[in-house]
Amino acid sequence: MAVIVEVCSYSVEDCIRAQAAGAGRVELCADVFAGGTTPSIGLQQQVKAVTDLDVAVMIRPRGGDFVYSDDELQIMARDITAAARAGADAVVFGLLTKEGRVDMDRAAPLVEQAKEHGLTTVFHRAFDVTPDAMEALEAIIHLGMDRLLTSGQRKRAAEGLEPLEALIGAAGSELEIMPGGGVRSDNVDSILALNVRSIHTGRSRQIPSPMQWHNDEVSMGLPAFNDRERRLVDDEEIRRIVSRANRY
Repeated sequence: MAVIVEVCSYSVEDCIRAQAAGAGRVELCADVFAGGTTPSIGLQQQVKAVTDLDVAVMIRPRGGDFVYSDDELQIMARDITAAARAGADAVVFGLLTKEGRVDMDRAAPLVEQAKEHGLTTVFHRAFDVTPDAMEALEAIIHLGMDRLLTSGQRKRAAEGLEPLEALIGAAGSELEIMPGGGVRSDNVDSILALNVRSIHTGRSRQIPSPMQWHNDEVSMGLPAFNDRERRLVDDEEIRRIVSRANRY
């Protein structure tokens, strides 16, 4: 069975490009600058309407840390139910304590809720900022989650091969380990050699906006945001990654 390539996507066009390039699943997010937050219901519904992809919806009410208030926890619970109704196949979330450990007490109700809706549950790269990887792994397994997205607690998965291998061995059949973080066609072979079931890539590129008129006196976002460009999935690079993954 070929390895599933999951592509981090922020728009319906991203998802269409990812499917055309051979990806089997998308992690659907908003706010690329925050590393992904919960996408709109309209986006979720449209992606399911125009693609055949499995869709893993990010459940993250804001950027920043992973210590959530009671109100934010309620938002996450509402978003899980909404994602299920919009046709999601999986939900992606991670909660930590102030000490950086997996917040099992607050995560458990979300896992239970997701499973009641028949959703696959994924713990995201909040794992990569925990102080004890094996302790965090045990907690995620105890929660009954299905998949863990991790770079092996390194900046890029290709730099975390040894810890990834250890995590895969420790998880066994209880939890799927999905490497992600800086996965590219020129380093994916070393990651695929770990005999994983899926890999995660967020490879994208900037393209010019089709707008022909610009008002240089006005910007719609923060100074670092360029209104004259769009970031889209790099379908050519995804196609190369998929080609390599299909060999395994």
